[in-house]
Amino acid sequence: MLDKDHYKQYNELLARNHQLILRICFLYGRHDMEYRKDLYQDIAVNLWRGMHSFRRLSKESSWVWKVAKHTAIDKMRSRAGHPDIVSTIPADVAFAESPHSQRLDDILEAVAHLPDEDQLLVMARLDGESYEELSKRMGLPPELLRKRYSRIIHKIKEMLNE
Repeated sequence: MLDKDHYKQYNELLARNHQLILRICFLYGRHDMEYRKDLYQDIAVNLWRGMHSFRRLSKESSWVWKVAKHTAIDKMRSRAGHPDIVSTIPADVAFAESPHSQRLDDILEAVAHLPDEDQLLVMARLDGESYEELSKRMGLPPELLRKRYSRIIHKIKEMLNE
């Protein structure tokens, strides 16, 4: 049986990370308010389920980011048809200083301005897909995908330096 203290800790966790969770929901459900609301609930449930396993070896915000990101990706994969445009960045880059930093907003803005296919390539690479897997899925040679990804990263860096 769970006690009141456990519920209090959970509610405090959600309150501290509310903006972070909203950002993930916006990124993965950019054009669909109902989808974002459902995603927020799914993330909240997964945080509740995983609270007991969080060992505090990393920052709380990094753990929340990972749970939220994986929940969003799982939900996106389970959707019928093609997903909405998805932008994402790795937690270790985005949260090097703070989860609410201006740098994060700048990176998200740069990724959001990429063409759909480039956004999906970035997301897939950050999710750990190999160029060979992407090649089969996208119907393009792995070498071309490597070059494209390199150009995308260079373009993002240029956008951030402007």
